[in-house]
Formats: sequence, C-alpha cells, structure tokens
Amino acid sequence: MAESLAVELARQMIRMPTTNPPGYEGELAEHLERVMADAGLATRLYPLSPKRASVVGTLAGAGSRPPFAMVGHIDTVTPGQMPWSFDPFAADIVAGRLRGRGASDMKGGTAAMVAAACTIARSEVRLDGDLIVACTAGEEVDCVGAIDLLRQGVFAGASAMLIPEPTDLAVWHVEKGALWLEILMRGKTAHGSMAEEGHNAVGQTLAFLERLVAFPFQQRYHPVLGTPSVSLGTISGGIKVNVVPDRCEARVDVRTLPGEDHDRIVAEAQRYAEEVSPPQVPAPQVSALADRPAVESDREDPFVIAALEAVRAATGREPALGGASYFSDAAVLIPELEIPMVLCGPGRPDLAHQPDEYVEAVRVEEAEEAYVALIRRMLEVADGAGADPAGRSGPAGHADRSS
Repeated sequence: MAESLAVELARQMIRMPTTNPPGYEGELAEHLERVMADAGLATRLYPLSPKRASVVGTLAGAGSRPPFAMVGHIDTVTPGQMPWSFDPFAADIVAGRLRGRGASDMKGGTAAMVAAACTIARSEVRLDGDLIVACTAGEEVDCVGAIDLLRQGVFAGASAMLIPEPTDLAVWHVEKGALWLEILMRGKTAHGSMAEEGHNAVGQTLAFLERLVAFPFQQRYHPVLGTPSVSLGTISGGIKVNVVPDRCEARVDVRTLPGEDHDRIVAEAQRYAEEVSPPQVPAPQVSALADRPAVESDREDPFVIAALEAVRAATGREPALGGASYFSDAAVLIPELEIPMVLCGPGRPDLAHQPDEYVEAVRVEEAEEAYVALIRRMLEVADGAGADPAGRSGPAGHADRSS
C-alpha cells in the first residue's frame, strides 16, 4: 500500500538529522522548499547562518479573509546518551510505528502540515485568504527561527495559528510560560574550622532557594495547567571541603500560568537574594536566561472550535481539550501577534525527547486530513461569501485571547 504524502515526507525529514545544537536545518529547509514549490506554493528561505534556515510557503487567497498560519519547527533534540533499540535516523516503520528522532516532536506533525498545504494547493480550490506555512529553525533552544520570521513580518495580519506540537491530536489551547533564572551569590572565604569568620555563599543560595520555592505567584491555579512550578536545575559553588565558599551559582526553571508578571518574579527574586546575603559581601545578582510568557486562547474561541471540529471530522473521535506544560514557538509569536492559537499534532507528548521515539503512521495521516479540513474551514469560500468558521458574515476577524 502506498504511503501518504505526510508519512513519506516525515520519513524523509527524520533521515535528515537536525539535532540542536547545532541545528543545521538548512538542508532540510531547502528540501521542504522544493516540496512546497512543486505543489504550487510560493516559497522563500530565511537563512540564519550558512547551515541554518527556516522556510515559508504561501498559498495566495482572494484577500477577503485574513491569512491563516501554520508553524512547525524542524530542529530536534539530540538522541541523548541512553542507547536506542534502533537507529534514530533510519525512519523505518515497524508495526505501524514510524520510528526515529523527531518522529513525535515534531517532524511527524510538520510533515502533516506541509502535506496538507500541498494537498490544498493541488486541489486548486479558491481560498478567501492566504495560507502561510512556516517551518522554523531553532525552536528547541531559543526559538530563533520564529523570532526571525516575526521580525520580517511573515505573519502580518494573520487571524489564527496552528502549531503541530505532539498532542496525540488533542487540541491544546494554552501553554505554560517559562522563566529561567540565573543566581550568583557571593560570600567570603575562611578556613572550614573557623566558618564563623567567613560568609558561606552556598548556604546563602540554599536559603534563597527555600524562599523561591514558596514564591507567592499571582496565579496559583489554572483549570487546565494546574499549578506553577519552581525547579532547581543546576548549582555550583565552593573550592574544597575545608574552605568556606565565597561564590555559588544556581539556575532555576520557573513555569508560570497565564497572567503572571515575569518582571515581578525577577524583582522579587533579587530582593530575596539580597535579604539572605550579608552586607559585607558584594551584592548578589539575579537575571533571566530565558523569558517566555504563558499564552492562552479562550476555549470558546471560534478558531479553537474549528480545530476541534476538524479533528473530529478526520478521526471520528471526540478530541480532548488540554494544555502544554512546556513552551513552544507560540510563546514568542502569540504575544506579539495577539491572535488565537492551538497546539495540535499527531505525536505523543510523552515520547518527546525520549529514546526510541516514534509516531503512529495513522496519526500522521489523520493529522494531514485534519489540517486540510481546518484550512478549508478557515480560508475556503463557503456558502455565502466570506462566512467564517463561527458562522459570522464578512471577513474572519481577530478573535479575543484570554491570556
């Protein structure tokens, strides 16, 4: 039986390693550019460096509706140190499972997205608005590709955005924010037998972390995401066992809920550090290594409803609503664009970044079908020119966001 375009493309993508670092997405971006151009999309590469690039395909519409954007990243994490039971770049299919690094996160979803756009292009259906298909570099480290495309105006005027992150085709309308803090505490050395003569930077850091874990977040609970979290990632300090340490560095991962003020968290963390640090030593420093806000679309937004209907039509199942505990390209795109978004992809979220990663081939095919249905709902001429997925007359407007 012949493979669908989405599955065939996913296999090709997995066989082209784009582990980040270093990324080197350029070759894959060029391949996807050829695939989309052959189907009739207008394409453009967006180089980041000699070996790194994002690529965007556009299918022009009549302009009576705003554009609809689909954004999938093409880099992956490394295979890791734990041995795999198969070649992570073979992209073989065993018992219906397409196996390899990135299969779930998220080359399977990005392939389905590109395949859906190609299917629409080849159908020669007349669209009311532009379809924008962006394959971004660098999401796994710093969202550099999405930031670049945003600055270059690729998504200007878009009404909504789908990101095919691994959700097992559930529709996720919210994701947590991420604030990574770097803390530098300073002290004063002394002999370990006369610890009272020094100031222990490690002890100060531990006292600081105890306060940070109990941080009074403004948003304490979300019905989908649950509670915020604080996780110590790394800590390093001290010279040797019999010397009071005069320096300690720590990095902390804070995950926040929609509506949280990250600037307030940084300011409060700086105050905590100063309160546990004696005045006789240089002042501590707290800085943000990464700052990604939580994003949320109203679960009743017409675009969220349209995504649910598209998945239901493609699978015959009732899709679940949910949210992501991690951040995606949405964290840098949605706050600037102020449009509704959903995460919805064929991969299993519990397999992301894991050894022996795979995606069910049938899920990739279902995702392609769901995306075709969603594109048609968002952009295709319907009964009554300009009717949008929510049944309003005229061009589809920008729906309100609840974040």
